[in-house]
Amino acid sequence: DGRALLSVSPFLRSSKEVVRIAMAQCGLALVHTPPELLHDPEIIEVAVGQDGMALMYVPPELRLNRRLVQAAVAQNGLALQYAPYELRGDSEIALAAVGQTLEALEHVAMELKLDEDFVAFAKAPNPEIESALKAKPAPLARKWTVAKVRRHL
Repeated sequence: DGRALLSVSPFLRSSKEVVRIAMAQCGLALVHTPPELLHDPEIIEVAVGQDGMALMYVPPELRLNRRLVQAAVAQNGLALQYAPYELRGDSEIALAAVGQTLEALEHVAMELKLDEDFVAFAKAPNPEIESALKAKPAPLARKWTVAKVRRHL
């Protein structure tokens, strides 16, 4: 198990090969990776390929790497929540995430949710996407409705 990375000596923990093997077993072990290896794209790619949610432990500047985010959402669509907003608005990444799990729709950039072409393309393999988009009002609309109700109480 990759979490065994915690129990090895600091010398072994600083070995790129040992860390890579640990990431292949448990991507979330990225949280225990030494700082000098945390910026290694190969280590990160193995981690997010094994468990997309490992994206939460990737340094922010490396989350801008489109290929890493694509690998993460392909493994677990909910990893989209840890992607920078610019990449949440990337139609390929958003489609990969929503194709993996409809719940990822919550983290797709609003511009894409409002884009008829995106919705039509996403709807082809996943017909229930349209009802999911209509089921929840946009956060601003929800706040406006709550404010209106409170004013009349």
